[in-house]
Amino acid sequence: MNKLNSNIIAFKAIAIILVVFIHVSNGIKQLDYNSDQRFNVLYILLQASLFAVPVFFFLSGYLSFLNRKLFTWDLFLKPKMIRILFPYLLWSLFSYLVLYRIYEPLVLVEGLLLAKASGPYYFIFVLFFFLLVSPIINSLLSDKMLVLIGVVNFLFILFVCYLRVVTEDFKWQWAALHPLSWIFYFFFGAYIGKFGKGVFENLKLKWAALLVLFTFLLSVFEGYVVLSVTGLYWGGSSIKASSFFYSTSVLIFFVCLLDKKIQWNPVFLFLGSASFGIYLIHEIFRYRVEKLLDRIVLYVDHPYLYSFFDLMLTVLCSVVLIVVVRSILGFKRASKYLGF
Repeated sequence: MNKLNSNIIAFKAIAIILVVFIHVSNGIKQLDYNSDQRFNVLYILLQASLFAVPVFFFLSGYLSFLNRKLFTWDLFLKPKMIRILFPYLLWSLFSYLVLYRIYEPLVLVEGLLLAKASGPYYFIFVLFFFLLVSPIINSLLSDKMLVLIGVVNFLFILFVCYLRVVTEDFKWQWAALHPLSWIFYFFFGAYIGKFGKGVFENLKLKWAALLVLFTFLLSVFEGYVVLSVTGLYWGGSSIKASSFFYSTSVLIFFVCLLDKKIQWNPVFLFLGSASFGIYLIHEIFRYRVEKLLDRIVLYVDHPYLYSFFDLMLTVLCSVVLIVVVRSILGFKRASKYLGF
């Protein structure tokens, strides 16, 4: 556990595929959840994917704190900020100026500060905050604080769920942009990065797997309760009570797997190594892929095929661009300037 291994890269690959799936699965809203059985399959798959974003917060914390003692500007914050913010600013400006053709300075500034250029960019906003307070997090890391942060995170999620019920025009960004929606995952990753497995050292893999299964079923149950009682689709959100437990159990399962020797397919490992780049650009391709699929009128009669092709083509287009850019600029320049 003292160095980056293939399991971490593979975990990134799993997470980024599921992130894209979450975004392409928005089409399930076109299906009648009361009478169309096809909705159930896609909705359950969506529930199974909800640990994807927490994984990236966990891994960000883990890799930031792994074998690290100093959190100075030159040694920690500056390299992290350049690695994350430069590609974010470039792709955000590309989206506004080229794709959306928005040139108003105030709109651009607001969009850049609040990560509005693309829906998934809220992750950058929150991660930036966590990196800034990393020296404070480092001073707080302990078993008791891990539990306390988990309780605070969970209570905040309950508050968000309450607001979603009582507020008619609740915006998902209000929850996604708030650090308290995600802080436990980053803190948990930092804890594992600094102390190793810690309290999970003696946890057997089979018990961790059973915990994942139980919390997944709990997430599915709550998702359908929310859907049936409110008619709202946030039951398929990562920011709900059962999703918190499900995501945490998946992370615990991964901690148990972290030092295991697993042979991963090279293509899969490539997806993991390119996960940040895929995250940055996949929405650009998704919109265009869906316009193409809509012309084929594939969704109404074949929603499974639509979701499959939407996912595969979006990932494929993103990967092709990353490969081409890396071959032209080289890996270091592509990574530094474009996040590839």
